[in-house]
Amino acid sequence: GSLLARGLTEQASGVKIYWAKWFLAFLPADILLLVLSWLALLWLFPAQSQLADGSDLLRKKLQELGAWSNAEKKAGIILGLLLALWMTDALHHVAPEVVCIGVCLACFLPGIAALTGDDLKKLNMAPVLFTGAALSLGAVMSKTKANEVLARYMFAWLEPWLHSKLLTVVGLYWSCFLYHGFMPNAQSLLSTTLPPLLNFAAKNGMNAVPVSMIWTAASGPSIFLFQSGVIVLAYSYGQFRAKDFLKYGLLMAAIEFVVLAAVLLLVWPFIGLSLRN
Repeated sequence: GSLLARGLTEQASGVKIYWAKWFLAFLPADILLLVLSWLALLWLFPAQSQLADGSDLLRKKLQELGAWSNAEKKAGIILGLLLALWMTDALHHVAPEVVCIGVCLACFLPGIAALTGDDLKKLNMAPVLFTGAALSLGAVMSKTKANEVLARYMFAWLEPWLHSKLLTVVGLYWSCFLYHGFMPNAQSLLSTTLPPLLNFAAKNGMNAVPVSMIWTAASGPSIFLFQSGVIVLAYSYGQFRAKDFLKYGLLMAAIEFVVLAAVLLLVWPFIGLSLRN
């Protein structure tokens, strides 16, 4: 979702978004949410007993894996290089997607050979094609001016909420959360709503990048099983009920809102992210 949102935002606004800035903007929130999500789970569903031999079983499985193979070592070095190039894109100005393509091609070079042709055949191309289609849909909406019509009717009610930073976060976050209930796939949600939203934001003198970041973050929390294939997969194991996930999802949506609002007010100004141009 974040990669799609970045591409849509750059297309709609013409503003360059650096991977490093996006990373720094959400790093404090991600660290907090990792801790708070676990605490929320323990509070809602207290553990009744400990897993038998849990830590010993994990150590045994780790030992069975053995030492890293040469291919695994190469993959680790390549991934480290990839992350280093991503985090320094503000210095070398090479787009993250270009870095990805270059690193992937390097994996097949003689002397490196971290991947083979057989590995490439196993790649699931559906997510790649779906993301490309979503980006194309956003471009079509922009060219046909459909985003202007949608902005006029979808986001006009947000104008009274734009008078302060906190109210802006409230309006944007919970609006996207509501839309997510009717449009469960996050990529479809972003591709159809971000272009008109950014058009609306521009007309109201708002900065496209933080608006896009807030909207993207709000597309993440889920309360219904059908909102993500990952959730459906987890549900298929029969370890929780739909109402269990609903309770946890609502609690985490509220927690994420508080964390996002705090980060926006306390951290984002120091990395050059302001809601107003």
